[in-house]
Order: sequence, then C-alpha cells, then structure tokens
Amino acid sequence: MSALTGLSGYDFSGIISQMMQAYKLPETQMQTQQSTLQAQQDAWHDVNTRLSALDATLATLQSSDTWTATTATSSNTSFVTATGGSGALAGSYSVNVTNTATAEVVVSQNTTDTLSGMSNYNYDSGTDSSSWDFSINGKNVVVRSSTSGSDPTLTDIASSINRAQVGVTASLIQVDSSHYRLSITSNKTGQNNAITFGDPNGTLSSLGISTSPTLLTQAQLDSGTVGGISQAAQDAHFTVNGISITSASNTVTTAIQGVTLNLSGSGTSTVTVAADPSVAEKAVQAFVDQYNSVQSFIATEQKYDTKTKTAGDLFGDAQLEGIQARLRGLLGGTFNNPTSPYSILSDVGVSTSADNFGEDASLNFDTTKFATAFAANPQSVANLFSAPYNGVTPKNDTVNNQYEGLGNTLHAYLNPIIMYGGTLSQIDDSYSRQIKDVEDQISDFEQRATDYETMLNAKFSNLETVLSGLNAQGSWLTSQVNAMSGSSSSSSKKS
Repeated sequence: MSALTGLSGYDFSGIISQMMQAYKLPETQMQTQQSTLQAQQDAWHDVNTRLSALDATLATLQSSDTWTATTATSSNTSFVTATGGSGALAGSYSVNVTNTATAEVVVSQNTTDTLSGMSNYNYDSGTDSSSWDFSINGKNVVVRSSTSGSDPTLTDIASSINRAQVGVTASLIQVDSSHYRLSITSNKTGQNNAITFGDPNGTLSSLGISTSPTLLTQAQLDSGTVGGISQAAQDAHFTVNGISITSASNTVTTAIQGVTLNLSGSGTSTVTVAADPSVAEKAVQAFVDQYNSVQSFIATEQKYDTKTKTAGDLFGDAQLEGIQARLRGLLGGTFNNPTSPYSILSDVGVSTSADNFGEDASLNFDTTKFATAFAANPQSVANLFSAPYNGVTPKNDTVNNQYEGLGNTLHAYLNPIIMYGGTLSQIDDSYSRQIKDVEDQISDFEQRATDYETMLNAKFSNLETVLSGLNAQGSWLTSQVNAMSGSSSSSSKKS
C-alpha cells in the first residue's frame, strides 16, 4: 500500500491499514484452519508409519526361522568353530579334522623387478591388448606398463593379474635386496580349483612358470631357480561322528543340518547344538516395543491438557479412537491356536492384564515367563505367534477370514489400513483435498483484499485532494480577513 501524502492533516494511511486488518480477519481464520489441517495430516502420516512398522515386526514373528534358531559351540576352536542356524537338531557331534582345504599357490622363480628375455613390449589401446598377454583360468590378462614407453615390471605383471579378476590374487615376495618371486594364489580352496595357465607370448615362461606347473620340492623352493606349485590345492578331510566327509571349502554347511562348521586346524572337537530362544525373544520384544510406540503416540495425539487448555492434533478423532480400541481388544483377546495350551499372550509373558490397560495401554514383556513357556512347549508358543513349527502351519485364510495366531490375525486387521489405497491412504487424500480447498479460498480472498485496498487508496486519495484544496482555500480566506482587519485598524487611528 502506498502512503498518502497527509497534506490534509489526516492520517489516511493509518485508517486504511486498520480497515485492512479488520477486512483480513477471515483470511487469518482460514490460515489457522489450513495449519490445523496440515498438522492433522502430518499426525496421520506418523500413525501410518508406526502402524506399518508394527506390521513389519509380524513378519519376523511369523517366520519359522525365528522359532527354530539354534546355537552351536565347539570344545576346541583351534580346530573347529561352529554357528547354529534354523532347523538344526540339538545334540553333540564329534568332529575330527584330518586336514583343512587349501588353495593352490603358484610362484615364479627368483627374478628382478624387470623381466629379461622378452621381446619388445607394445600395447594396442584400440584392442586393449599387448604383446605380453597371457591367460589364467581361461581368461585373458592384459599386461599394461605403468610407465609409458617402458617394458612392464614384475609389479606391473602382478597389478595386471589382479585387475583382470580371473579368480586369483597376485602379490610379490621379496627374497633378498634385489630379487622377488611372483606369487599367484587361487581365490578358491579345493582340489578342483587348481589354477590353469595359457602363455602364447612366453611371458610366464620367462618367469619360470609352466602352463602345466608341478609341485615344487622344498629344495626347489629354497633355491628359487624354478617356478611351480608351492602349495597344492586340496580338499578338507574330516569326520562327523565317525562318518568321513570331504569338502572343497573350510566353511561347511552340509555336514550337520542347520549348522555351519569352520575348519581351522587338524584335531578333534565336540560341537554342541542347542535351541536358541534369544532370537524369538528379540522378535517378541521388537513387537512389544513397536506396539507401545503406536499406543503412546495415539495417546499423545488424543490428549487434552486441562491446565493449558491445549489438545492433541487428533483429539476426538473417532477413526483414531477406533484403531486404538481395536488394537487393545485384539491384543487382550484370545487367539485361535492349532496347538495347545497357549491361546492368550499373557500365557507367554506378554502382559495384557487390566492393570496394564491404563491411559497408555502399553504392554509388558516378562522374558522369564516367556523362556519358561518356550522351553515347555516351543510348538505352541510358535503357533501362537502364527509361525509354522514341526509341520503345523497356523491358518491364514483370507478368503473366509479365518486366522490363527497373533501374526495372522493382527496382519489381517492392519493390512487394509496401511495398504496403498487403504483406510489411511483415503484419510490422507481427504486432508489433501481440504487443504487444497482452503488454499484456493485464501488465494481468492487475497485477490479480493488487494482489490479492496486499491479501492480504499483511490477513495482516500481523492478525499485527501479535496481536503487539501479546502485547507488551501481556508488559508487564503483567513489571510484576506486578516488583511482587511489590519486596514480597518489603520484608518481608525488616522481619523
């Protein structure tokens, strides 16, 4: 708004400002409405996030792996270490390792960092190939020099092998102040993973490495005059409870069901496998924590503070109250369980008693009670949470709405709420439409306010002009009257 000149002596700019403040009161109310709607929409977004996270915890509870997890320990970790997995059978297993699996290692003869006896090196960037190329495990190794115009060094050969990613790792071993040996190690252990070579340009031959290398004797290794196999590829040989087993790898997953063995030395160890309830306990704890997060947030959003006279963003929202009540009802109810004896959560330590259904409706998790129930009947506990166990799979019939266990029952309730196009998606769309409507109203009102202010400025500007003219005329008349009065006084004195 442009300020009026004020020549008339009146503050018309201030008057217009006050009139505009009064005129814009409805816009302030609309802006407040917009902020309220946005806060409510954001709160529902948070509800959606928390309910989705709650639903995600059910997948772990419904997994059989959660309830069949095991631990495995070794009596002598110098020979064997063990890791338990799902489905392993509890018991003790005697593991006797004769030898571990090894990877083949091929070494060159002693040489300086600069190769000798090779033809002049050239590299073709167009075909990415050189006159020194060779192959390992059937794949070409492009030999590149790190110094333009110079022949590749032994270091360049090792770098070229590693860059080619042909299933081996190359390195240099310094044997004295000026000599090295190129060492090529297979990335896989086992006798079927021996390294194969192709040497069309004689590069490997110049290093003393044959395309059919042989196992070097200790004397040959010490002399360094020839290249060959310094460590042969071999399978691991061991027994489990007296049964002979071979393996190309030292990590064995097939010898004992559900257990991973890591062989590290020759000797005997006892591997003990036992059930591991901690995995299931952590899954239940994660569910309880997320459920409490949901209920705590809902309580905050619906709270009314009588002292400050302030309410949560979703205070009195019937849909949110319905979700809160339904969750509490489900968790406090009885679940269909295909196996006895557990049918309510408090049977396994998840408290849903009346004492815990106060304002926050939170759950308590008694891990001791859970461990006792799980030890007594893991089948029934797993089925209570909708997990398959020992061939029994709790019912999850979405056609006939028949569900068994917490996981299936609660997911059947949550999924239509959180799914795309579901209840919360529709609520979000409704808020978006309302916010858009208010935004449009504010935009229209701002245009009307601009027009109204323009009209006021025009009217008061005209009034300012008129009053300024009248003031000027008044001043002229006053001066004329004063002049006439002065003449009359002078004439009287002369007479």
